[in-house]
Amino acid sequence: MRKIFLTSGLVLCLFYPAFADIPAGSSTANCTESVLDSTTGPVEFNSDWRPMISGAITLDSERYTSNNGSAVTPYATNNASPDTLYAVYGVGVYTSQPTVSTLSNFTTSNRTTSLISTPTRTGYNFAGFYTTKATDGTQVIDSSGNLIYTNDAASTQFSADNATSVWYARWTPINYSISFGCGSAPAGTSSTISGSGPGNVNAGYETQYSLATSYGTCALPGYHATGWDCTGGAVLNNATGTQSTWSSAANIVCTVHWTANTISLNYYQDDEAVTPFTTGTCTYDDTFTLPTNYQPKNGYHFNGWIVRSNGGS
Repeated sequence: MRKIFLTSGLVLCLFYPAFADIPAGSSTANCTESVLDSTTGPVEFNSDWRPMISGAITLDSERYTSNNGSAVTPYATNNASPDTLYAVYGVGVYTSQPTVSTLSNFTTSNRTTSLISTPTRTGYNFAGFYTTKATDGTQVIDSSGNLIYTNDAASTQFSADNATSVWYARWTPINYSISFGCGSAPAGTSSTISGSGPGNVNAGYETQYSLATSYGTCALPGYHATGWDCTGGAVLNNATGTQSTWSSAANIVCTVHWTANTISLNYYQDDEAVTPFTTGTCTYDDTFTLPTNYQPKNGYHFNGWIVRSNGGS
């Protein structure tokens, strides 16, 4: 702008078109008033800055281990939407890449502050996106899909214009309950269950867990516990020890697997005999066949079998 003083004391201000910026790295420029806005100088220059504009920021929704950063399958049920973002340093994050010529057209109304949808994964809670795969790094999107760096556009991502980067999803396994109970007596059982199972435990989805080694106070006369029958998040039949697989993301209910006792049978000539003359076995609550042979006794004829008065229980 040039000021001209008139004889009346008024000032006439003449506005000229804005002078063109001199691009960085230019080797020559015209030393004229149209360029420098001066005919005598000194001419003072300010550095002209524009924000860096990122290349594609890919949102990687896979789950990664916490020790070596390698991908673990299965992957997320669905990826985040959108799955690619672009950032302008100090301005904001966008779903399409702005350029220098259109940068001024990007306003807060064009800016992205949250994802349309966050990724989901069976048995896990989404914990947000980070700048590294497994540990450390900077969180850039929270667990609700909101961008943490909405104003400075995650300035740590910028090393040069159009530099690409990846933001990685973090996942937290959901803790599910594993309950242990005495269950029900097998069909046809003449006995009644008593007692209660050991306390419940919790375990994260896909993480290794151990079934209870104690059956609490569960008892069923004529039967013994041989393992657990589990349903819900895992289908395990007569299982013991360490397990690591859920068939569905749900709580696990385990009940005692009851196995009938095998009872040894000893047959004697009479109540005075010390050594049985024959033996056998039977399964509790099942039928069995008594032997047809017997050891003769002088002066008597065989009349059948009775349980000895000193028989074990």
